[in-house]
Amino acid sequence: MITYEVIAYYDTNEDGAINPEDDIEDDHYQVMLEYCDFNNDGTVEDCEVFACVVIVENEWRDENCPDYGYLYCDSPFPC
Repeated sequence: MITYEVIAYYDTNEDGAINPEDDIEDDHYQVMLEYCDFNNDGTVEDCEVFACVVIVENEWRDENCPDYGYLYCDSPFPC
């Protein structure tokens, strides 16, 4: 659900990805690129958002509740 929410919020032109054509503030776009654009193509697709959410969640768990274990989910999005 988080992936769908992120894409729905930032993908203002509804092309299925977050890219410069969307109405996104540049600083938010740059953060998305830095942390989530795994193939470095300047576009953050749903599968990249999904992977990024898992990474951020696991980093949060490392810091705040290390005994809880890592989140692992198969991506429902093709990459």
